[in-house]
Amino acid sequence: MKVRFPLPSGHEAGFRSSLIEQSHFAVDDLADHWVAVAPGEGAGAVAPYFSPHRIASATTNLTNPGIWSPIEDDPPYPGKLQVQLQPAVQRRLSELYERTDLLARIERLGVAAVQADADGLREILIKELPGLFEIYPNGSLWYVSVDQRLLSRLAFMRVRLQLTLTPDIKYDSAAPDNVHYFGMHTTTNGIDFSDTVDHVMLAIPPTALGVDFGVLPHVLVFLFGQLEDLRNHEGGALATRFFPNVSRTAGVPGIKFPVQNLTTAHFGSLLSWWTTRLNVVYSYATDPTNFSNNGLHDVAAQAAWFFTLERMMADAGVMLAAVDAPAILRMQAAFDLLDKADSLLTPRSKSAGNCLGL
Repeated sequence: MKVRFPLPSGHEAGFRSSLIEQSHFAVDDLADHWVAVAPGEGAGAVAPYFSPHRIASATTNLTNPGIWSPIEDDPPYPGKLQVQLQPAVQRRLSELYERTDLLARIERLGVAAVQADADGLREILIKELPGLFEIYPNGSLWYVSVDQRLLSRLAFMRVRLQLTLTPDIKYDSAAPDNVHYFGMHTTTNGIDFSDTVDHVMLAIPPTALGVDFGVLPHVLVFLFGQLEDLRNHEGGALATRFFPNVSRTAGVPGIKFPVQNLTTAHFGSLLSWWTTRLNVVYSYATDPTNFSNNGLHDVAAQAAWFFTLERMMADAGVMLAAVDAPAILRMQAAFDLLDKADSLLTPRSKSAGNCLGL
């Protein structure tokens, strides 16, 4: 099964090439510069977009070059800009480096890691990990790599959405800033997938299993190796790290979870399991064949499904992080989440086929 759509006028060759070489779609050429596409792995297939790699524990020799191979094989996004920090931020970082508490270590590691390349990231971790392992001797460091196909297929959806909804804005591959991606309505913004990992870090409220850091587009995860109460750090400051940034909303609740016989080994298994679930939902969201209107690519429906998915995950994130929120707010967020989940699981029409089943 493939879906059809026209190539952008004046950019047919380049756009077609990107479909094949970057998004790894199977492409059939049709008349009048139309194409029919499907994922190269097959329509409806689950792509391994997210892959977890255990890097180190307290007993690991951090100077051993071999342990860093997952980061070297899938390095942080090379196009990241070195941000010139404002004087106030620089002073704040200087203060953090004088402290040894958990939140200081987390904050400075996050700021440094988001700007680092593979070599810089390794140096930062070699410097910071011993302090974290001193606090959490059963902790472990993980690297969740993100397949380039996911970024390319999300970019494809954004370009097609703009060409469909705002045809007066011309697509120009030489001017990518002309492509708008509605980023304030999503958690990932198309390149930062750390928010998708927050949910498993908060799977057992009011505690957290660990913290994550975006090393675009990949995710660095430090598992505590124990259950860390979100309420025990500077009046809940640890919890605020997990609040997703979606339209600047904040919000909410609490779910009881049996923790008897839960060992530290299970934390890594839970993280690995969660990445398989992310592969399922993001494979569905980025597969254009799931959004067909009589064989034509319905990109508006695809974008709406994707936005709803990420906003539902944002509802879950604030519910899990805000463990002390009032009951009325928890209930409101729960209903918001359920409404979004219902729209994701309900077929749009008889011709649209079945939506994703979780």
